[in-house]
Amino acid sequence: MHKTGGQSINNILENCVPSFQPFGYHYPSHMLPKNCTDLPIVGMVGNHCFFSDASQADFNTTLINLINLGANSTSSRSYRNTLIEVLPETLEGNQVVWLTKDCIRHFNYEDRG
Repeated sequence: MHKTGGQSINNILENCVPSFQPFGYHYPSHMLPKNCTDLPIVGMVGNHCFFSDASQADFNTTLINLINLGANSTSSRSYRNTLIEVLPETLEGNQVVWLTKDCIRHFNYEDRG
């Protein structure tokens, strides 16, 4: 999710972790180079309106909604379908979210969150 302190965390990692090597910013996981797929991924999550049911859910519920996005439940399918409707087709000019409709169409990681 964007606007959750990612630049600050990125700066801390860059300045404090000698082996830190940035790959990208807001990239979908399928764009990771093959030699990076076993490395830890750092991400930030904010209480964003979409996954917090129009700001009605608390942070824990919002986080559970995000973790379960790939699940085969009615609510998770509904979130994915809504994302597919609103996301752009390509990454070109898409500098806010860095996700496309295809990223969500193929998102089904029930076992990974």
